[in-house]
Amino acid sequence: MNGFILGVHHFNNGIGAAVPQIEGINKTCPIRLVHTNYDTESSQTVALDTFSRSFLENPDQPPSAVFGAWRSAVSVPLAILTGVLGIPQFSPLSTSTELDDKVQYPLFSRLIPSDAGTASLSLSILRQFHTQQLLQAVYLQM
Repeated sequence: MNGFILGVHHFNNGIGAAVPQIEGINKTCPIRLVHTNYDTESSQTVALDTFSRSFLENPDQPPSAVFGAWRSAVSVPLAILTGVLGIPQFSPLSTSTELDDKVQYPLFSRLIPSDAGTASLSLSILRQFHTQQLLQAVYLQM
């Protein structure tokens, strides 16, 4: 989350230290980013309640996007709600393959691969190193 907040600060102030393309953008772009942090307590109920209350308290200023939640179990119901409201959601850590369904979650995006992508990459790495040892894999569907 700290990286996200730092990114907002850099964009709003045109600091191109991490992303040179935004150097001085604050002088040419009238858009300013605002962030509000909510603690979902890793709970579906808390996330939906907090987001709904925030949305209802400011109906004239809905969020442009939602950054989070981190857990797939929280992202799934939140992605349904944000999708219905037309608000994109970006998750830094939700990896459930359920969220790959673009019909059910049209505005959900992740910043890391899904569990399927991670498994595929792991096998590719093992093949690349020509591993001759026994590999045991355990798959748990949660």
